Amino acid sequence: MKRFIGMIGVVLAVAGCGGNEQPTAADTGTAGPGADAGSSAADAAVAGPDAGSSGQCVSGTSTCAQDARGKTALELLNSWKGTIASPDAKWMGGLQGQYVGRDGKLNGTAAEGTFWQGNFCAPQELFHFETTMVTDQACTQQRSCQQGPCTGFDYALPAVDSAAAILAAFPDDGADARYGVMITCAIKRVWNVSRVAEGSYAFEFKKVDADTGQVVP
Repeated sequence: MKRFIGMIGVVLAVAGCGGNEQPTAADTGTAGPGADAGSSAADAAVAGPDAGSSGQCVSGTSTCAQDARGKTALELLNSWKGTIASPDAKWMGGLQGQYVGRDGKLNGTAAEGTFWQGNFCAPQELFHFETTMVTDQACTQQRSCQQGPCTGFDYALPAVDSAAAILAAFPDDGADARYGVMITCAIKRVWNVSRVAEGSYAFEFKKVDADTGQVVP
């Protein structure tokens, strides 16, 4: 659960920001092989949707669906939102993926630190979700929850999914290319797509408008 507080803090810290800040390697999900996946085996199993705005936060882990490579960004965001019973659940505007393939889905190993992570909130509750590869063939889905205000977050999900953003950013890459993808709507509604340089910490990134799919400066 150690990534939970940090990720929430990032979203809250940038809530009033603007401009064209350049993301770091850590921001764009390209920390490279060996990055900490952040799962906690100590968490209890997720039993199902929580009580939403009732104040009953439910945290835990569960095994991913049969497709270990999971879902695209939008499929995953909608899946996470569906576990929150409150009809007032809101996306907090952030999502990060590390080692994402050209199909917009996870394409990495457990040792590399392959994951998706993002945040939602409901009245008085903050939720952090993380889907992490725990072996090369299996993943877990973790949900952490803490009490907190759900104010100032009313972001629509991106119209452009992760696969389309990757294709727009790097149209000529080979089928085995992998990327870090990140969006932080409180800064700007763009996908930051970074090309992972295998075996190093070097990367190249481009910005793609999350609603039009156009590459932007």
